[in-house]
This record gives sequence, structure tokens and C-alpha cells, in this order.
Amino acid sequence: MRAGGSRLQKAGKEKRNSDRKPSERKTIEMPSHGAERGGKKLPSDIGSRLRHLTHDLSNSLETINQACYLLAKTRLDTNGKKWHSMIDAAALAAVRINRSIREILRSESAKPTSRRRAS
Repeated sequence: MRAGGSRLQKAGKEKRNSDRKPSERKTIEMPSHGAERGGKKLPSDIGSRLRHLTHDLSNSLETINQACYLLAKTRLDTNGKKWHSMIDAAALAAVRINRSIREILRSESAKPTSRRRAS
């Protein structure tokens, strides 16, 4: 075994986000809507493709979450419980990230377009 232990051992020693105090929880910072593009609206073809991809990702994550739930109902040894916990935490984080992306896309599609009049 390598010095420092395996990823599983390290992950098993860390507290899950839900077990931490609110001030200790890890958060994911999302950029403000449109700030990095100077407030410009996302092109509709890109927005449409991203919405499609986030929808597909939601479906895949739902399958992972349901399988994880069913796995938790089985008898797992200590090692299996650690792996289950890692998968569950990562899947829930992915769901939160996907939801944030969908909210950004939703707000982007709700922005009015600004057009200049021809002089």
C-alpha cells in the first residue's frame, strides 16, 4: 500500500457534508449569471444543448441515486458501507451542481434581449 493510505481510507476518515456544522460545510461557488460574459445572453443553440444535457444528466443521476438507495437496503460489510457513503455523497453533490446549472440556464433564457435601433 502507498504511504498515506488509499482514497477509501482517507474518505472514510472525513466527515460527510451533512454531518458538519453549517460553518464547516464545503460549498460550491457558482459564477453570477452572465457576469463572466459581460451580461450578454447565452446563444439559444448553446442554451438549448446545455438544457438537453442537464436533463440527460438528471436522468442518469436519478438512476445512480435509486441504485444507491437499494444498495443501502442490503447487508454491507464495513468496506462496502464506506464505498456506499462515498457514492451517495458524490451523487448528491452532482445533483446539486446540476440543479445550479439548470437554474442558471433558466435565468439566462428569461433575460430579455436588448436590440439597438437602426439610425
